[in-house]
Amino acid sequence: MQPYSDEKYIGEKPRRIATFSTSTRLLLIALACLLVVSISISSIVYKIIDSFILLIIVYSLVRDFFIRELLTPPTIKMTTSLEDRSYELRTLLRKSYPIQYFQKGETEGAPFAILIHGWSASSKRMRNIAEIFSSRGFNTVVVDMRSHGTSLNIPEWTVQQVIDDVHYLIEFIAKSNPDSKFLIYGHSLGAYVTLGLHRNLPTINGITMNFDIILESPMTSYEFVFDDITKNVKFLRPIVKRWLSQGFQKIHPGIAITTFSQLSIPEWGFPKGKCLVIYPTEDRRLGPSHLELLQSCDVNNTIEFQEITSLTHSKSSVNIERDEFIEQWIEGYSSSETND
Repeated sequence: MQPYSDEKYIGEKPRRIATFSTSTRLLLIALACLLVVSISISSIVYKIIDSFILLIIVYSLVRDFFIRELLTPPTIKMTTSLEDRSYELRTLLRKSYPIQYFQKGETEGAPFAILIHGWSASSKRMRNIAEIFSSRGFNTVVVDMRSHGTSLNIPEWTVQQVIDDVHYLIEFIAKSNPDSKFLIYGHSLGAYVTLGLHRNLPTINGITMNFDIILESPMTSYEFVFDDITKNVKFLRPIVKRWLSQGFQKIHPGIAITTFSQLSIPEWGFPKGKCLVIYPTEDRRLGPSHLELLQSCDVNNTIEFQEITSLTHSKSSVNIERDEFIEQWIEGYSSSETND
């Protein structure tokens, strides 16, 4: 299997769709300043007109500020990607964006493990987990999200972009490996991406694919994250939600957010195959709410939950207790797949 080779994206600067460009923002600020001066010297009629225009400009700038902040990719992040020569760096073009991933192994018929890192991390964070799968016969693929690691930066970032990228990548790999099974491992935001894939599962030759998943310290609701981000401006939440929904729809015209419950499981997506959830005793990054939501939605007790006492949310690229458990789980998983 050869990755797509298309250099057209080089030199093309990703543009803003949901928010103003920097030059437009500066122009509006300059115009607002002129109006403030104009109001002080205008007649009553012109003062009313100028004040009305000023209010529109201020509203537009405030709206743009919130949308920009909520759709901005991480500014503090891991700036390097997977550094292991046994993994081949590949790119796959989707709508002029080069999806960046690292692959080790391409054994015909062998299962694929797709690994997805969390917010502000990169493929480098997943190296140790990748080696566990690779050493047990999996063709291993480690993805860099957009604007993470050394992948191409974009000005406006949504998790739906990443879901669409991973969906496209899985279908691309599956076309050349129709007999291979797929397992997806997502950490934190990567788990949220993995769950979101279940709203529209990839297909191969018109048949919907089924895959098993492992979720580590999973994020399960954007509403929880949004509430945390806006905890100091609670009174603005209703209108900011509307602004964010409008901005999201500009980037993704085919998807409408009518209520924020769509951004939480089970509406966001829920496992259809085997699912293992690995979580720390105390998640200091996400807190307990995301895990509790997942547990409450598992009404049929189909998900396997495993607490790892020594695990932390963000600094566990290597964790002996977790890694040993995953190794044992894969052995049992591989045996059950063989028996099936």
